[in-house]
Amino acid sequence: MLNIFPSETLYSALVRHCLISGYPSLTIALLVDIGSTSKQWTAQFPSFIPQLSEITGLTPNELMREHSVYPAYRAFLSSDVATHVDTLLANGGATNLESKMSITANRVKKPGELNFCSECVKGDIEQFSWSYWHTEHQFPGALACLKHGIDLNAVSSNRKKFILPPSDTKLSSQASPKAIRLTSLSLELFSHKEISFVTHVITQTYKIKLLELGLATSNQKIRVRMQKWRQYMSDYWQDIAHVPQIKSIIKAGRAQLFPSNLIYCRNVSFHPIKHLLAIGSLFSSVDEFIALYKQVEAGTFPDITNNNQKPLKSITSGTTDKRIIKLLQQNKSLRVIAKELKVSVGYVRKIAFISNISINHRTQFIFEKEQRTIWRKLFVGIDCKTIAIEMGVSVGAVEQILSCHPEIVTLRKKIRFYNKCKVHRNNITEAIKKYKTRNEIKAVESASYLWLFKNDKSWLYDNLPAAIPRKKRYIR
Repeated sequence: MLNIFPSETLYSALVRHCLISGYPSLTIALLVDIGSTSKQWTAQFPSFIPQLSEITGLTPNELMREHSVYPAYRAFLSSDVATHVDTLLANGGATNLESKMSITANRVKKPGELNFCSECVKGDIEQFSWSYWHTEHQFPGALACLKHGIDLNAVSSNRKKFILPPSDTKLSSQASPKAIRLTSLSLELFSHKEISFVTHVITQTYKIKLLELGLATSNQKIRVRMQKWRQYMSDYWQDIAHVPQIKSIIKAGRAQLFPSNLIYCRNVSFHPIKHLLAIGSLFSSVDEFIALYKQVEAGTFPDITNNNQKPLKSITSGTTDKRIIKLLQQNKSLRVIAKELKVSVGYVRKIAFISNISINHRTQFIFEKEQRTIWRKLFVGIDCKTIAIEMGVSVGAVEQILSCHPEIVTLRKKIRFYNKCKVHRNNITEAIKKYKTRNEIKAVESASYLWLFKNDKSWLYDNLPAAIPRKKRYIR
């Protein structure tokens, strides 16, 4: 059984498996375990997921969600297409997937390269005795290593040649702020593995944000100042406009295709990089975009197309902004601030971004040793928030591990039931020592009495004082 490394790509896991399999050649290893020697091994959406599932012991869904770039693409697919692609990948059917996902139609050509960080390679060799390809380095829009703040290196990929990251590469230069920014957005998008956006809601979300920034006008409906938005976005990403993928998109903008197609093309799936360029220039984070998206989707956002209404910036008062800044300076968490001031987490993050206040991001990628520790704590019923604080990770990361073990979810429900039962039984037991009749006990411990009556009636009646005979109940 192959032990897959944290955030290791499917291609990397397959390469390592073949190298340590003990077969005379890689060809024989592929024939025996994969059943083919001619698949697209370095493809973003490979067709050997079912076979790799047997080798690693992970489900196809876990491999797709944790060890491929698929979640970043899936977020912008329609629900029908996403479900269809899920099924195809899980069963090894990867033919024409990029066409089905509209990647081909977007004309954003994937570079025939595999990215790696020279510092990560050194750390991986020290910890695992292997260098391997990291999923986060292959994300659409990933230009830098967020852990080390340096540019990613790249080597040409070859579908027939099995390679791992070289260990003799010189240290890369410091990554530019915009390269780090785009990479951070890509990683943040990937962390929302189950989210699925709807095209017309995305369009309305963009329009509302453009209106806030003065890049649109409203008179009955929002009208985007497309030329200004195009120039605004081009200026924002100028530092990385030389990158081939970014350059091809910005160049399309000069031909009046981007970003106007994000607004005017309906029921079309766009490449994640196009959305990341738009989101990055308009929002402080993907989370802020999602917060506004959910408001639009739920229909709870104020109608700002009415000229009598104030602009979006004035919806939250300056006093609230000052309180957010003060609490951020006190190192309060985003969730605590959002709950206290009744604003979204995305808005708090935006204020931090505007005010140049750094945010301590908790770990999202957890190594196997820490995963086992978290698993044990979940197994004994410790709540997710407590575990997150003890392990120094986010609550979402703990809940993600919990979701991979449905049997623990059932066990934790039983543990919570047992603990509640124990508390209510103790309350009734103490009341029995002081009072002689059932009515007196019920009056003193009504909550515990009713809970046990609904959930543990046999114990309750076995331990309560004997009922007063009906003939004697009304004797005065």
